[in-house]
Amino acid sequence: MVMNIKRKSIFVSLVMVLLGVSNAAFSGAYIPDPEVNEPDKKYISLKFGASVIEDSGVSDAGVTGLSGGEYSADVGHYVAGAIGMVRDGYRLEFEVANQINDLDKLSAKSIATSIKASNSISGVDASVTTFLVNGYKDFVLSRGVSAYFSSGVGIAYGELDLAGGKTAIDGVNWNWQEHDQDDTVFAWQLGVGVGYELTKAMSLDVGYRYLGSSDFEYGSTNIELGSHNVTAGVRYTF
Repeated sequence: MVMNIKRKSIFVSLVMVLLGVSNAAFSGAYIPDPEVNEPDKKYISLKFGASVIEDSGVSDAGVTGLSGGEYSADVGHYVAGAIGMVRDGYRLEFEVANQINDLDKLSAKSIATSIKASNSISGVDASVTTFLVNGYKDFVLSRGVSAYFSSGVGIAYGELDLAGGKTAIDGVNWNWQEHDQDDTVFAWQLGVGVGYELTKAMSLDVGYRYLGSSDFEYGSTNIELGSHNVTAGVRYTF
């Protein structure tokens, strides 16, 4: 009986020691353990990066000789700023972001010949500004290092700047009339990333995001959007 009591005491002591060591190991982490996290901390963040638009659909009611249009774009810039709050390993923020890409190639299938061809285009710039509410879940990896996944919904304001001109695809001209068009649509994004604590208040952040939206309608031109965005930035907690 005495032996059992001693064994139980030793076991309880070991558990307490392990818990104490674990707590000490993670006490300086980027997102503290929820048990010791101070509630309702606020933060601001700033991110810069590159946007890579995947090949997406495009159509124009004024072009009747082509179908199945797709466009590709150059790698563009990406910048985002946000303000939010953190509690118990979760974050909620309001974010404004902008990316600008130059469309560089157009492909489509000729209705007359069923031949699919492509050609380069110039003077077509696409700007997308998003206003999103994002939610994050942070996971402690080691002292000062964490990982997260995120999701967000909101709206995207798109602007298409056309310098004018035409693109010939299998003998059919896709004409670009000079004008500026804009549209506002529903937008969403999913993301993952890692963070590293520089100081108690300042953290580095490296992440990946996929941005999607409803189709933009620029006059007679309809454009789909799917963008892979890689970012690096800082976050200041106060």
